[in-house]
Amino acid sequence: WDIINLSLSLLILCGCIVAIGFFFEWFTTGGDCHIEKFVLSTVVIVPVLYTIASATEKVEHGALFVSAVTTGYIVYVCHGALASDPSEECNSRIDDVRNAEIWQIVLGVFFLC
Repeated sequence: WDIINLSLSLLILCGCIVAIGFFFEWFTTGGDCHIEKFVLSTVVIVPVLYTIASATEKVEHGALFVSAVTTGYIVYVCHGALASDPSEECNSRIDDVRNAEIWQIVLGVFFLC
């Protein structure tokens, strides 16, 4: 079980890293996107600190899988916040937002379960 737990945790964390890379490309390439850069930087820093804390012995019941799932949820909420920005300068995927409602509902139900 430990191998499956570690593998799944690393898969989720790698997916989050890739998603954050896409977010930097999609939502911060405009000229005046300081809030988006701040949000994405926070989304990078806080889960890293949380993962480090959960991997140490200072946190008695820390677990890497819980940290990975929490990081995935943070990245999901970050995407929802950045995608709802109506500015075309900072949101290069504004046309895709209207078509993304169904997959966001499915993902939201998944995280709810």
